[in-house]
Amino acid sequence: MSPESLRIQVVRRPAGESSSGKGPPRAGTKPTMQAPAPLTEVVREGSTIDIGGVGFTVLHLPGHSPGSIALFDTRTVGLFSGDAIYDGGLVDDLSGCDKEVYRNTMSRLKDTEVSIVYGGHGNPMSQERMHDVATTISTDRSCFPSQLIVNQQRILPRTLQ
Repeated sequence: MSPESLRIQVVRRPAGESSSGKGPPRAGTKPTMQAPAPLTEVVREGSTIDIGGVGFTVLHLPGHSPGSIALFDTRTVGLFSGDAIYDGGLVDDLSGCDKEVYRNTMSRLKDTEVSIVYGGHGNPMSQERMHDVATTISTDRSCFPSQLIVNQQRILPRTLQ
């Protein structure tokens, strides 16, 4: 699908609405934290991780956070993208998030060949859907501060503007 064929509608989200669209966070709720696992190895772009005989190639996909990575399954051509890209509300207002770097990551992903994408949230998505989302985010500078409709499917970037 070419970028020219994307139908994009920008809609502002009401102030105070959570990224889930279900109103503000509940008062009195406390986040839970678990201790991180100990660091055993530092991975970089192109590193290979073997998990039970399955090889994954590390892709550095910063923007959402400085160290965001994805794991590319070289056998099935599946992508485990974490929070770098998924079919849902892309978050761009965290400490360390860099919108320009995020757009560069999207530029990279819009041409990446995969069989399926398993994001950190939501349902798996097809290569075509990943390309649609990545193309829209990488080329439309107004898209991060608002809700987007891409080919009649909702994407909800979040900011603190």
